[in-house]
Amino acid sequence: MFTLNKRRIIVLSALAAAAGTVSAGDLSVEGRISNIAPDPANPGAVKLQCNGVAITVPPTATVTTPTNSIGLADLLTTMTFPGRSVVGWDKGTCIIEGTNTGEDNVASSVYVEPAENVIVGEVSEPATATTPMKLRGVTIVPLTKENTGGLMVMKPPKNEFGVEIKLETVPKGDLSSAEGYLSDDGKTLYAYVIETSGGDQAGDTTAPLATIQRADLVTRNAATFNYKVEVRGGCTFTGTATTQTVNLEILSGTKPSTTVPNTTEPNWIRMDVACTLDPAAPGNGLYRYKNDNFRATAVPTVIRAKVQSPPAPTGSPAPAPYPWSESIPLSIR
Repeated sequence: MFTLNKRRIIVLSALAAAAGTVSAGDLSVEGRISNIAPDPANPGAVKLQCNGVAITVPPTATVTTPTNSIGLADLLTTMTFPGRSVVGWDKGTCIIEGTNTGEDNVASSVYVEPAENVIVGEVSEPATATTPMKLRGVTIVPLTKENTGGLMVMKPPKNEFGVEIKLETVPKGDLSSAEGYLSDDGKTLYAYVIETSGGDQAGDTTAPLATIQRADLVTRNAATFNYKVEVRGGCTFTGTATTQTVNLEILSGTKPSTTVPNTTEPNWIRMDVACTLDPAAPGNGLYRYKNDNFRATAVPTVIRAKVQSPPAPTGSPAPAPYPWSESIPLSIR
């Protein structure tokens, strides 16, 4: 049986709204960008079409790219991104949320990128200090502040455990992936994300670290700050242990009595989870934390992670705690 998914239904509703055939309601559109220009009827606003739907973007709307937030004026950029022949975001990808007022489609959030392309496969030519790597014969060029004016800047390359790596140490044949947009000639992918299987860890390797690859919070009861929580990530090992404890902490209002206390910073809610060594990837491991009845005393905003220091040998002083190795903002559904 043929069914329409929710996104397609909403997009079709938006198209009907643009034609004036539906009443006010939510707006959700995804498609190709065209006709970006200042809105003559609303000073300070921008008018554009997404998937053929005319949309007003007011100064209050949030505007983001795959890597960072940008200003409303950046939607009107006249720069040509590397590898493209069109100006700015024209013919790129847009995802827009907002409302239909009955007379106009008004955006509350706008996401833009030149295109959405992914390459997965073996490294055909490793990167060097002066030349980019090739993936399945396609040259992978990082997006930088210099070549995008800061509108899209690639995050540091990481391995499958979320650990930052030195790209020039990734060997030929490594199974890797890159996400970004293809040049007009299809020979180069300008990347904002690169993930590898191998490669040497970047930065300080003397202490183990923990990463956060995914953190999901789903509201069960907003009035009582009750959530379902799932966190996935990785860790590095520096000794002979095959399992170690990762400390996760979520920033809340005050420490609820049902959680493990953080005695020095009571606004952080503590959770501990085991991280297990992956036999196929020496020095790296994965963890998963899940709690379907997580209780806070305010809306959670940030999560952080670190490896817990091992216990001190009998008669020896306690070792210095490992530093927090990753901290990210939380989004709640």
